[in-house]
Amino acid sequence: MAERKRNVRVGESIREVLAEQLVRGLKTPGVGFCTITGVDVTPDLREARVFVSVYGSEAEMKSTMDALGRASGYLRHEVAKALRTKVIPLIQFKQDISVERGARMSLAITQARAADEKLARDRGDLPAKTEGTHGQDTAAPGTPDRAPNPAGNEKK
Repeated sequence: MAERKRNVRVGESIREVLAEQLVRGLKTPGVGFCTITGVDVTPDLREARVFVSVYGSEAEMKSTMDALGRASGYLRHEVAKALRTKVIPLIQFKQDISVERGARMSLAITQARAADEKLARDRGDLPAKTEGTHGQDTAAPGTPDRAPNPAGNEKK
């Protein structure tokens, strides 16, 4: 259990150091806009898998992953300065597709919901959509847009 906590702490420290290096502007050409989403460290602390989410086209993703691979030696050196452990993990960069997968699922849900609403409107189950409301409840004209305070003391 304590070993697992140590791996998590070391992984978080590695993530912080690498993120700082990316923010400062890694001088390796080809690194695009990316985010470090997680770090898994092996129990013996000899390897660290760094998960990276790259924003952009497929070519930008490949370029960024290649550039990070080339910079892994320098980045390991920077991690060594910050960690102060007997063993410095070998850094391996892996593409994290969870953000991309989440965006695709969100789009699919939105499209399915829109199709269901259209089908329900076509069958007459839902009233026609009015422009300008965008799914927001609007109060009838002349009614307050919030519930009255039962104590009667209004804050101003």
